[in-house]
Amino acid sequence: MAHRGHHAHESGNLARKQFDGSNQIGNRVVRQDVAADRTVFRHAGGIVHRVHRLVARIEQDAVHAHLELLDVLYVEVEGAELEPAVRAMMVVIAVVPAAVPAGTGMIEVGKKARDIGLHPGRNLAAGNCNGVGEPVVSVTQGIQNTVDSGEAGNYWAFDDFNRTIQLWRTSEEGTYCAVVKYTGNFKGAEGETSPGNTGVLEGRERGPIQGGYLAVIAGTLLDEPLWKTRGSVGVVDYACDLDGNCPGAINWVTQYFENDYVFQYNWWGWIYRAGGNKTWVNSSNGNSGDVI
Repeated sequence: MAHRGHHAHESGNLARKQFDGSNQIGNRVVRQDVAADRTVFRHAGGIVHRVHRLVARIEQDAVHAHLELLDVLYVEVEGAELEPAVRAMMVVIAVVPAAVPAGTGMIEVGKKARDIGLHPGRNLAAGNCNGVGEPVVSVTQGIQNTVDSGEAGNYWAFDDFNRTIQLWRTSEEGTYCAVVKYTGNFKGAEGETSPGNTGVLEGRERGPIQGGYLAVIAGTLLDEPLWKTRGSVGVVDYACDLDGNCPGAINWVTQYFENDYVFQYNWWGWIYRAGGNKTWVNSSNGNSGDVI
């Protein structure tokens, strides 16, 4: 199975409103109800607008649009307090793209991603952590010039990312759960074997990446963390080469934990979209496709 070159920098010494209803009667309560309804439908309207834009893109980039559509529906609708009728409307909209003829490629490639359990909006939902209270760490970071490895074991692309790192305490003493989400872009390296091991890259392969990982960390938090625990922690240039040497890499875990921590991935996965139906799915559940 392929693995991502920069994963090793994080595993380190690895061997994881409800509307406050009121019984009061009067204009104030009515106004609150109306305001709440307006908020719900304004939120729903925003989702519908985003869905319509994605559906319009299906013929241009079917896989990207369909997977992003599913993310919008899962993250936004599941997390929103929508009335049943609005939820039903969202479900209907979600089904519409499935009626697009198979010739568009959306069904075939999108099904591959779903078959191996890759759905970033669902896999990386904060609820998967079963964390206690607010996150103890919630930061963003930029990463430049990291590298990716593929099925053949070679490093085939340079990546630039923005990522969010969130860390929660769990009910088990000394154990924490992390959700790390990436969005960025890759650029294939000329002459390298493609990630799916189906050919040789020309160096013109490039596109967006989406994904991340869920991990459990057993350890002790530093009394004084080396990075801030809220906001941006800046941009790091990993300065990697195609041999996997990354002299600028920084392990985010060591910025918050003492060195004797134990790190374990519970799930990881990324989708690389090189345009059209050229999509590489790289996940702990399996790999599929290619960028050529």
